[in-house]
Amino acid sequence: MNAKELIKIPEQNGWKEARCRGSHRIFKHPQMPQAIPVPYHGRKEGYSFRDIEQNLKTGRT
Repeated sequence: MNAKELIKIPEQNGWKEARCRGSHRIFKHPQMPQAIPVPYHGRKEGYSFRDIEQNLKTGRT
C-alpha cells in the first residue's frame, strides 16, 4: 500500500488532516482526543496498514 492510498483511509472514517510535520500527516477526529500520525512518502510502497488501523480504532498514537 502506498502513502496516497493510506491517507484515504482515515479521511473516509471521519478523521481530518490537522497538520503536516515533515514526512507525516497528522490526523484528528472530533470525538477522539489523540492525534494519529500517518507516514507520507509519496509513491513509496510497503506501508503497514495494520498499525495505522489499530491507531484509528483506539485513538492512540
